[in-house]
Formats: sequence, structure tokens, C-alpha cells
Amino acid sequence: MVHMTVYIPKDLYRRMRQHPEVKWSEVAGRSFAEYLMELSGEMASDELRPLLKPETLDAIRSLDGDRIKQMSDEMVRLEWQRMRSSMRTS
Repeated sequence: MVHMTVYIPKDLYRRMRQHPEVKWSEVAGRSFAEYLMELSGEMASDELRPLLKPETLDAIRSLDGDRIKQMSDEMVRLEWQRMRSSMRTS
């Protein structure tokens, strides 16, 4: 990992300190990754939905709630894994 200094307003820092359970470096890293994705023109999932074929959307809609939750959890886990590995330096 690379160490980076970020300057923030004092008021924002005070508000952040009210939530010690949050790993702010991960929040910042996620924000950096999302911004880079936007800069590079990569697509977020909510932008992808209108481009899917009707049969693909039907297949997604036919999944039950538990299966959707399972798949969603797995996608989130894999995305975090991808983001963490992209934040590491060689």
C-alpha cells in the first residue's frame, strides 16, 4: 500500500471522528476508484441496465430474492477484492 496525505476541512474531520467504526481510508480509496472509473469511461451497473437485452432482464427478474442477495454479496466481495488489489503497489 501507498501512504497518501489528504487535506480536509476541520468541520469534515470532526464529523468523521463521530464515526470511528468507519475505515475512512477505504472510503477514500473507493471514491478514488469510482472517480477514475468515471474518467476512463467505464460503466457502472446502473448505466448498464438500459443496454441489456429484454431476455437478459427477464432472466434477472426471474431470480428469487435469496439468490439475488447471494449474487449481490458475491459481486460486492469481488469488487472490493479488485479495488484493494488495484490500490496495492508493486
